Amino acid sequence: MSLCGSDGSDRRHVQGARLDGRTLTKSWLPGSFGNRGGTLRSGPGRAGPGRGDPDTEWATAPRDRPQDP
Repeated sequence: MSLCGSDGSDRRHVQGARLDGRTLTKSWLPGSFGNRGGTLRSGPGRAGPGRGDPDTEWATAPRDRPQDP
């Protein structure tokens, strides 16, 4: 399993993500990621005064939120 951020700076808010090279729109990872591994690349961004606002739309669609089984 590899978790890779962009630059290790003070960016704390996820602006997007890719799982094994594919765009990830969900706010959760599939069980296969825990079982088989993979590469998760996140696109953290800065937020706060003078730094811009976080992307509040990423992973918020009903189909992208975790579902109860």
